[in-house]
Amino acid sequence: MELRRTLLTALALVAFNAAFSQNYKQLWDKATVAMEKDLPKTALKELRGIYSVASKHNNTGEMLKAAVCALQMQQDISPDSAKAEIKKIDSIAGNEKRPAERALWMLVAAKQHNDNADFRDSSEADKAADYLSEATKDLSIFNNRKAEEFVPAISKGSDSKYYNGDLLNVVCRNAIEIWGSVNSSSYSLKEIDQKRNELAGRFIDHYRKTGNANAVVLATLDSLEHSNTDFFSGKSNDFITDGFLYNNLGAGNAKRPTVGSSATKSRMASFFGRLNYNYNDRYLVQFTFREDGSSKFGENNKYAFFPSVGLGWLVSNEKFLENNKTISKLKLHTSFGMTGNSEIGTYRSIATMSQGTTILNGSMVTVSYLDKMPNANLKWEKTAQFDLGFELGLFNNRLNFDVSWYYKYTSDLLLNRPVPESTGYSSIMDNIGAVSNRGLDILVKAYPVQTKDFQWSSTLNLSFNKNNVEKLDEGASVDPVSGKRQITLDGFVGYDMLIREGEPLSSFYGYKRAGIYDGVPSHWDPETMNIPGTVGEKVTYKERQIIGNGLPDWMGSFVNTFSYKNFDLTLDMQFSWGADIMQEYYHSTVARFLTNGLDRIYKEAWHPTLNPNGKEQALRLNNFGMGANNQADSDWVCDGSYLRCNLLQLGYTFDKNLISKIGLSNLRVYAGVNNLFLITSSDYNGYDPDNSSRLGGNNWGTNRQFFTYPRARTFTFGLNVAF
Repeated sequence: MELRRTLLTALALVAFNAAFSQNYKQLWDKATVAMEKDLPKTALKELRGIYSVASKHNNTGEMLKAAVCALQMQQDISPDSAKAEIKKIDSIAGNEKRPAERALWMLVAAKQHNDNADFRDSSEADKAADYLSEATKDLSIFNNRKAEEFVPAISKGSDSKYYNGDLLNVVCRNAIEIWGSVNSSSYSLKEIDQKRNELAGRFIDHYRKTGNANAVVLATLDSLEHSNTDFFSGKSNDFITDGFLYNNLGAGNAKRPTVGSSATKSRMASFFGRLNYNYNDRYLVQFTFREDGSSKFGENNKYAFFPSVGLGWLVSNEKFLENNKTISKLKLHTSFGMTGNSEIGTYRSIATMSQGTTILNGSMVTVSYLDKMPNANLKWEKTAQFDLGFELGLFNNRLNFDVSWYYKYTSDLLLNRPVPESTGYSSIMDNIGAVSNRGLDILVKAYPVQTKDFQWSSTLNLSFNKNNVEKLDEGASVDPVSGKRQITLDGFVGYDMLIREGEPLSSFYGYKRAGIYDGVPSHWDPETMNIPGTVGEKVTYKERQIIGNGLPDWMGSFVNTFSYKNFDLTLDMQFSWGADIMQEYYHSTVARFLTNGLDRIYKEAWHPTLNPNGKEQALRLNNFGMGANNQADSDWVCDGSYLRCNLLQLGYTFDKNLISKIGLSNLRVYAGVNNLFLITSSDYNGYDPDNSSRLGGNNWGTNRQFFTYPRARTFTFGLNVAF
């Protein structure tokens, strides 16, 4: 691991040093001399000159080096001098419209009068904080590089007056100092600390241009995450009054009041880096390297390595497509990479101790026991993905396509695998097999009408995915019919979720309904069917089979935006096709008597003369027992396809010349409806097909619904005001 991290760092440093240009050597020599002679005003002037020249050449790397170098300077400048410096910097940076560098330079100046008593109320500090807030939207200026590596001109040893640690600390310390001071009344200390962590988790792109070559390098970064949880609960009952609320649990008359508590701790260590290369804005290469370690996994498998590579060809920048009137943009791209999954509970790889009570020799005693099977071989779940696609813009980008085909192979799936009861446990967290996903993502964006008064834009998003279980380990059972390994889990009243080789995840495994028993035995096959003893009860096949799948074939959205003069209208449609839904609420609304039932209980109830073709069991004056089989079967499965109007919104923007008279720069009023309508299949009887009331312990129970709460229809009225 250490060798790999060293190689990643070396690669980033070599690439950076190769990109460092000598074009600014003379400018840097002047600034260095001024810094060494302790001439702060002269040094700032030279550094500002480097920034000005670099900004004209769009050289972010040189601009940043100049800003960081200025941040190292610890001399005092009078408030008046600082204000003058601010105006000069603001003029240069503001003209270039570069909020990130602008914020840094504002901080350089504001920092010079940090000791001034009026600092925290000064307009200059407020302006610096505003720029920084704007810059945090794109924090490509931060990195974890050492300052002396990043700014070779001031590398004079650890005792250098202008060197003070990591570049990350140099920038973040000053940035958060200013930002936190000005915003201390708006943000808590915790929020300010979270902002620093946000800054620390980002990278910096070193953009270097030489002739026809562009190199973009990201250095390596180490990250360490800590997760701690603490839980406490207390319970009592039989209070003589509710006046105590929860403040006097001891006042209850419970014979055995209960208390509980727990604590968990986990750690995640990450080491990652990235290298981008761009040649002449035509040929693009990106390498990423990532190694993650998690305390959740087995002793010998805590770390895993996840590399990736991406290639791109911007064909539209080639000479043979120059000035093409039809093709505005054409880019071909492909990539291969690996990612990891560690989303499991803590302590799943080790045995943990629990405590309870039992009766021994007629007395209740406290006992301790191991409540979880250990698995020292538990390791990361890994996904390798390959994709191939293109981006195409036609007719001056009035019609745009972004199409990608992908193939994902996920190995070492993390799952609570069932184990024989003879072990004393019901399951163990394990790596159980492999799953593949292949699909197609299509994005179409068009601007059909673009006139002075009327504009119309449309975005169509389509996603197709095909899932398949590739293999399961030897611990899985074998299906006697197909001979394939399978695992059943998360069952409910007669059906289970099935994971079987050659089948997709989220498969419903249960009994297929054959019909309603009419009392004529010759109409039914006792060898293959479960024939009830009561006329009017359902008949099912004996062998369980796959009766549905909760994963959709296609899903997407269609968004249209219309603008006519000052009016705007947005219509957002969402759709899904091909998924099945297991209507678990049938257990209570169909297989019982009329109380709280669906109308199909009587509309489709079987009757020997009135409705001999009825699909539901005969009406009974009882909820359970004779004639009321409430076990799940294929009749509970329905088509989960739907079309939803996600949003319809109408707005009006007032003329700026009119609202400027009352001191406003922008005023827009709008009214909208979310979830305006929903169209579903005829056999779906729930409230919302885009919902799952329970996913099960392994989160693979897509589209299982047991009285899911419906999505609300929301009416919104509002306005946007800018001063």
